[in-house]
Amino acid sequence: MSKRERYKYFRQISYMFQNNALFDSMTVFENIALPLRQTTRMSEETIERKVKARMEQTELTDATGKYPSELSGGMQKRVALSRALVTDPRSSF
Repeated sequence: MSKRERYKYFRQISYMFQNNALFDSMTVFENIALPLRQTTRMSEETIERKVKARMEQTELTDATGKYPSELSGGMQKRVALSRALVTDPRSSF
């Protein structure tokens, strides 16, 4: 694979860590937005729209400004799932 082909392939992959790997100094919203801010050139408005959509899907809208330590284990899992899915990774099914 060329470097460009590898980059295109890896952009289709996302990870969810077993212990969530949330940043404790970042809010739920910031944790979910992180991959978009680091790997895309999307505008902040687009990032906000995508993050809010994932938060609605995983029923996290009430936790937007909370920190991981303020969440139950199940909510932390949903934050990690939202973060993994916010980049719209390709399904392998």
